[in-house]
Order: sequence, then C-alpha cells, then structure tokens
Amino acid sequence: MKLLLGLIALVSVSAFAQSQAVPTAGFCAIVENSLDANRTNFLVVNNGDRIKNLNRVRMNDNSGDWDNKISIVTVHRGCAMIGFQYQDFNIDYRTGARLEGFAELFANRTAAETKTFVLDSYTNDKISSVKCFCK
Repeated sequence: MKLLLGLIALVSVSAFAQSQAVPTAGFCAIVENSLDANRTNFLVVNNGDRIKNLNRVRMNDNSGDWDNKISIVTVHRGCAMIGFQYQDFNIDYRTGARLEGFAELFANRTAAETKTFVLDSYTNDKISSVKCFCK
C-alpha cells in the first residue's frame, strides 16, 4: 500500500512539474514577472486570446494575480501581443470611453523563433489587459 501511494505521489509531482514547464512552441506569447532563472511565474497567451482583466488570472505559484506584474514578454514568430495599461483594453466599462493609458505592441517580425522584450520603466508592471494574435 505504501509503495502504491508513493508511486501515485511521484506521478502527481511529475505531472505537476511538466505542466509548470515554459512551453517552447504552440503559443502566441509568454509573459513573465521577472528575470527569474527558474522561470517559475509565467503566463501562456494563445493565439486569439483577449484577457480583459489580468487580476482574474492567478500566477503559477499562487502568490497573486497578473495585474500590473508583467516585466518580460516573449512573442512567437509571426505573432504580436498588445499590452494595455488598463483593464478592458483601456475602455472604461461604465461609460465606454477610451482611457488615456498606453497600448504597447510587442511583435515578432524576425526570422527568429521567439523575440523577448524586457519592459522599460514606462511599461514595466503596468499591464492590466492583453490581446494576442498570429498571422
């Protein structure tokens, strides 16, 4: 019985570790919150994703949500991600008015498989919603 429980625990830990690995293909963009060598906190943004409110998306380590936490954006070849300063893609949900926040485009128009952007002081930790698309 102990052996069986040990094997179940081992399989569960292995499956969890695999699900936590940063993917190398099949994504539009990956966002991260630091230059952490272990890459423990990342969010995969797929082609066509429109995330209106990053405070509803939990970080991998459950330390909080993704609102105003993005520091690094890695974009797959032929894809682009737009990061918005405010929720709902800079549209005030109460009035429908466009807010005066930034909308930063991160695009990979190179031949490289991925292109990584380290956000500057103007955009670092200030993204609250994102859209991602590939051609």
